[in-house]
Amino acid sequence: TDPALVEFGRELVALKACIGCHVVDGSGGNVGPQLDGVIAAKGARFFRQKLVSPTFDNAASLRPNLGLTEEEIDALVAYLAAVGAGQTTNNGGRQ
Repeated sequence: TDPALVEFGRELVALKACIGCHVVDGSGGNVGPQLDGVIAAKGARFFRQKLVSPTFDNAASLRPNLGLTEEEIDALVAYLAAVGAGQTTNNGGRQ
C-alpha cells in the first residue's frame, strides 16, 4: 500500500470528523460501528458502497453521505486496511 495514500486517509478521518461517531485507530465515538477492522470484516467493496450510498444496506442508517471523491475513498480504504492490519499507532503514525 502506498504510504502517501494511507497518510491521506488518516488526514481525511480527522478532516471529515469520522471519530465523532466511529472508533478509528483506537479512539473515537460510539454512535457508529468501530472501523478498525471494517475492511477485513466486510471487505473494501462493502465499505466503498457504504461511503457512496450510506443507506444501501440499512435504510435507517444515520451515516451522512459526505460526497467523497474516488481518491478520498481509495485513501480511506488504504488507511483503514492499514489500521486493521496493525500498521498504525493510535496517534495515526505508522509503525
